[in-house]
Amino acid sequence: MSLGRIIKIKEIREHGDRYVGEFENHLKNGQGTMYFENGDKYVGKWENNLPVDGTINFSNGDKYVGELKNCDMSGKGTFYFSNGDKYSGEFKGGRRQGQGTAYFTTGVIYSGEFKNDEWNGKGTYSCTNGLKYTGYFIDGVKEGHFNVHSNNGDYCGNYKNNKRNGYGICIANNGNKYVGEFKNGVMEGQGIYTWNNGNKYVGHYKNNNMSGYGKLYVPGGVIVGDWENNNIKTGTMYLDDGQEIYMSYQNGELKYKKKSTCVSHID
Repeated sequence: MSLGRIIKIKEIREHGDRYVGEFENHLKNGQGTMYFENGDKYVGKWENNLPVDGTINFSNGDKYVGELKNCDMSGKGTFYFSNGDKYSGEFKGGRRQGQGTAYFTTGVIYSGEFKNDEWNGKGTYSCTNGLKYTGYFIDGVKEGHFNVHSNNGDYCGNYKNNKRNGYGICIANNGNKYVGEFKNGVMEGQGIYTWNNGNKYVGHYKNNNMSGYGKLYVPGGVIVGDWENNNIKTGTMYLDDGQEIYMSYQNGELKYKKKSTCVSHID
């Protein structure tokens, strides 16, 4: 006659740790609590002497609720940090690995891929001020193509070392638009900037300013020449009626001459 499973409740001590819970076949099986010598505590399910699903309260105030394998956080679970941050998702070998979402007390949320406890792979990073990044991360750093949305406008383009680098498109909420190269987070290199009033600059940028050779298309003509910090340094304005005005920026004043006649600075 079979008596079925024999479950016993025991309390044992192992190397300074203390276990209180169920046993089967002389092994920890079922529900039980382990009090560790270092102050940590595990409450949950055991299988063949190993914790498999439960809650770990760490002595430093952190807490983990979820699956375990070989005494490590592995599978699906939620980790609560003592500072109020939280991660919910997949674990492997005691580290955040796979898909998950990290919530920070600052209001920042990251949702996406993790590897070795870091943001690695495709993910979305969002802030309380409406700023949102969607793209690829390497060890928590924005690398590769990103779509960025903010209250001021949108950006679609490349990132390197957490900054805009390479080709990108930036569209402001007021309708202004830049298409071109970025370096270390600023417009630098060749680009096209179009204002919401229809004016358009095609040429070189440096540190977010028109600098170098470029063309500025304005009502009635186009200004062609060398620019410095958004001012024409030397150039020519070609009017639609065929006239040419030679322009230069001298001593803080923009001066021009029409054909061979020198005229006062432009108002």
